[in-house]
Amino acid sequence: MRDFPFPAGPMGTLPVEYDTMGKIGLPVVSLPDGMEIRLAVRYSDVAAVLTDERFSRALAADLPGTGFGRNQRTGLLDLDPPDHAVLRDPLDRALAADRVERWLPSLRSLVHEQVTAFAAGDRPADLVRGFAAPVASRSICALVGLGVAAAADVATNIDEMLASGSAEARSTLRKAVEDLVTRRRAEPADDIATSLLELSDDDAATVLFGLLISGYVGNRNALARHVFALLAAPGADGVLPSLATRPERVGRVVDELLRYYPSGNDGLLRVAREPVWLSGVLLEPGTVVMPVIAAASHDPEVFDRPEVFDPDREPNTHVSLGRGTHRCPGDHLVRALFGIVLTELTTALPRLRLAIPASEVRHTDDLLPLGIVDLPVTW
Repeated sequence: MRDFPFPAGPMGTLPVEYDTMGKIGLPVVSLPDGMEIRLAVRYSDVAAVLTDERFSRALAADLPGTGFGRNQRTGLLDLDPPDHAVLRDPLDRALAADRVERWLPSLRSLVHEQVTAFAAGDRPADLVRGFAAPVASRSICALVGLGVAAAADVATNIDEMLASGSAEARSTLRKAVEDLVTRRRAEPADDIATSLLELSDDDAATVLFGLLISGYVGNRNALARHVFALLAAPGADGVLPSLATRPERVGRVVDELLRYYPSGNDGLLRVAREPVWLSGVLLEPGTVVMPVIAAASHDPEVFDRPEVFDPDREPNTHVSLGRGTHRCPGDHLVRALFGIVLTELTTALPRLRLAIPASEVRHTDDLLPLGIVDLPVTW
């Protein structure tokens, strides 16, 4: 039995263990606290666990221990249908494709302003701190309704909360979203907070609290990893500069980046609530399973040469934004924002390149979401 989690591969890529585990089926591994679970690593198995309601997130959230979605009390991610729909349906409407389309001009303006400021600064520069982090914090604060002026404080509180578990930072952030909900009751606006007013004040604040964290940390880390991939991954040479003149390519490139460098090498646990057959294995009620999205999106049975970055890969049926009940509610927003970022970045800095060897770039040890400590670039 292997101990889980596994270390990332070279340059933050997929753990090498997943290459062989896909041939096993549903391997049993041991978490750091000794809990034994099964890993779903094949594409078909991961898709089944994500979409089959016989696998419960709520039961997994109540498992003893911490980590991998246990006892995190994030609200939306810890619920099963039908309770899940109470919070999720308003959020889906708030982040629907037509709403995102309306926000595109303001997002482009925000990203353009940030890339202009970054390009005017000293070089080499850290793309994480100087570009990815402010784009992520400013965009999610603007869309939620807090405004870009709150972005620096929100980012600081989230960083402190996640780094040290600061109760003060958590309380400050929670109060900010509670105050926002109160303001929107009196003064509605075209933002996500207003779209959630059909919920109770407490539920709306809970959803906004989680959205701020995932929107800031998730997008910051993904943007940094994706730019790194375009500057260093095999098969990515010349792709970034081409996006300024080939805008039709942007969507495919974003999807391949999501597949190639997904947000994490682990996943949120599920518990089988009744007997389920998976890959020829009968999972008894109570069996704990982790769907590993990163492994599924590199399954050689589904993706040709999955270890290679292919900017024109079609079809690209990755599951990096999830699937089923708990798919990423911001999938339209993520694709739109990342496309804008890449287009603006290459337009302003067509000769962007790493300022240090790719092997020296420091990748974070956090499993979900994976990120980059700093990304020194020049142009």
